[in-house]
Amino acid sequence: MRRIWHTAGQPVRAGMVAPWRPYEALPWPEQQMFLDAAATALDLIETGEIIAHGALASLLTPEPRRPVPEGTPDRHYWQQAEDALNTAIVRAQHDPAPARQLLATLTALTRSEVTFQRIRDDLITLGIPDDHLPRTLAEQRARQAPAGSTTTVTS
Repeated sequence: MRRIWHTAGQPVRAGMVAPWRPYEALPWPEQQMFLDAAATALDLIETGEIIAHGALASLLTPEPRRPVPEGTPDRHYWQQAEDALNTAIVRAQHDPAPARQLLATLTALTRSEVTFQRIRDDLITLGIPDDHLPRTLAEQRARQAPAGSTTTVTS
């Protein structure tokens, strides 16, 4: 503990001798000293100069490097996903069928009309025409239901 305070350039325990008080009850200058000491401790743990102890110590230490197994394709999966989403948005801006499919995909797990409307509004903000999209979750579900079946929507 002394090393942390010394490295932070602060007196041990921010100069407090007694009585010990909760952090929130300390004057702002002392709170700043504790924040500085906490940041210093995290830096010392990260650089390996000190070792974290306690039940949650593993959360403060860097993950070991995990090499990619041989034969794993070198791909940028997130970039591919972003490119596919951008393509879907462009198609949805010009054609109602991809617009409805995009909305159906993004709302497949929602049961909330509020969430459905938020996602629908986001698509409209992205330039997808309002009339390309179902207006309600119930309308969306009705379009997806096979002919002759009934769908119950709960809110």
